[in-house]
Amino acid sequence: MTVLFLGHGAPTLAFDKKKGAEIAAIRPLLGEVRGLLVVSAHWELRAPTLGATTSRPLIYDFSGFSEPLYHVSYPAPPAPEVARMVLEILGPIEQAPERGWDHGVWVPLLHLCPDHDVPILQLSLGGSARSTFDLGAKLAPLAKQGVCIVGSGNLVHNLRRIDFYEREPPPGWAIEFDAWAAEALANRDYEALVEFERRGPHAALAHPTHEHFLPVLFAAGAANGAGAGRPSFPVTGFEFGNIDRRCVLWS
Repeated sequence: MTVLFLGHGAPTLAFDKKKGAEIAAIRPLLGEVRGLLVVSAHWELRAPTLGATTSRPLIYDFSGFSEPLYHVSYPAPPAPEVARMVLEILGPIEQAPERGWDHGVWVPLLHLCPDHDVPILQLSLGGSARSTFDLGAKLAPLAKQGVCIVGSGNLVHNLRRIDFYEREPPPGWAIEFDAWAAEALANRDYEALVEFERRGPHAALAHPTHEHFLPVLFAAGAANGAGAGRPSFPVTGFEFGNIDRRCVLWS
């Protein structure tokens, strides 16, 4: 059983060998997996929707970065078998057969699965914090059937206060929110996480919008539903001021 939350950070992770190596070091901890079911902060709809089950072009959903980033390829196979398993659990849901993977998927997976050998299915976010947690819990049986359930976002993410030149250390409010979230995860206090906007310190600064926090709730719901114990934190730290790189692994 494996459930994973990836702090995917900026698109520049694609070419960052040092940070990428930290992500790559997680791969042996996953063991044998038949596919990845990934929820990314960068695909949010009104209701959960299945992405493509055939090969589609990547989505370069960012701007202002170096030209080579817009030519990265990631030819991993799609995962129609995982889609079938999802539909067996959830019943009929919306599907977006033409939508490729956004950078919340392919950027960290360039390092996690560099051999392009693991089938991937993306599922959109859709709903509140609680419904996202509950969705992960519903899909928890997949984690016991060889599917690695993955949330891709950031435990702290405030682009309005980003520091691209990293002139200062991470701000205190970001450090405090990260520490609070890590403690809640370690203690499996998932109710606190679901209520992060009310209970997390400096939550409005840590997440002016909530889409980058929802993927950890999806992963936590799956881990809780699968009966996972305390998680580990294979990657920690910040980049560009307040962007939290913490990754969470339940295995």
